[in-house]
Amino acid sequence: MELIPVKPRICDDCPTYNSIDGMTFRFMRLSAGESIKIGDYYMTHVMYLCKGSISLNGAFANNRIIPSPHFFPISSNDVCVIEVLEDAEVIIQDVLYPLFVCEKGMFEHTYALELKKIQGKYTFNSLEIREPMLGCVKSIVCLIHDGVLCNHMIKLKMQEIFLNYKYYYSVAELAMLFYPAFTKNMEFYIKIQAAASRAHTVKELAELSGYSLSSLKVQFKPFFGMTPYTWLLEKKLDMLKLCLVDKSKPLKLIVDELGFSDQSHLNNFCKRYLGGTALQVRNNAYTLGR
Repeated sequence: MELIPVKPRICDDCPTYNSIDGMTFRFMRLSAGESIKIGDYYMTHVMYLCKGSISLNGAFANNRIIPSPHFFPISSNDVCVIEVLEDAEVIIQDVLYPLFVCEKGMFEHTYALELKKIQGKYTFNSLEIREPMLGCVKSIVCLIHDGVLCNHMIKLKMQEIFLNYKYYYSVAELAMLFYPAFTKNMEFYIKIQAAASRAHTVKELAELSGYSLSSLKVQFKPFFGMTPYTWLLEKKLDMLKLCLVDKSKPLKLIVDELGFSDQSHLNNFCKRYLGGTALQVRNNAYTLGR
């Protein structure tokens, strides 16, 4: 049985309460003897088994017994059948694209090297949910129960989980665990990230990453969950906020670094997305939190 969150009254009429791109957390209580199917074309589903035990059957697992507390992914375009051996509690993380909070995220160059070592040697496995990630995962059950799972909270919790991956699991462990999901999009992701800092337009992003404009657009949204234009805009806004917070950095330098044609262009951009000119935003730091 899936626990469906009820929207708190304080969130009535909030346009960002529901997940915008389908990425969310779900909580299920399953009884021994039940059988469910998990998987679809677009999403990777990370299963966190907090209680009980299950048997997993899918493309890479045949009657694989998973104890608790363990977690494992079901990559996009894969479908697995889960048979419940003991009454179980499962949190399902539906992931369309990774939410990183630092530049040295999971899909950096070291992961690409590790994945090459695994080629031809991959075997399905699960990993123990270690502390403090176990506490993070359990807190999500409370959030679902209380309906405190708006789009903002989902993003924060997913970032928290990705940071737990980074600090409490080795590159080798994660590369083996997520190998089927990584290998489908690794090359595309690395090329896009490498080109992003130099690209100011979608056309430049396509050229610098080595894709045609049409190929880039087709591949981009299923992986990043948004159009390349929106993605570049969000990255530009994030960089601009960091630059404006640094009051020692001249506005002219910001213009040059972020690809604005002149200071008037910068000011118009700030007015549209941050509510004031660059100088006004810089002098009113609270604006950056909007």
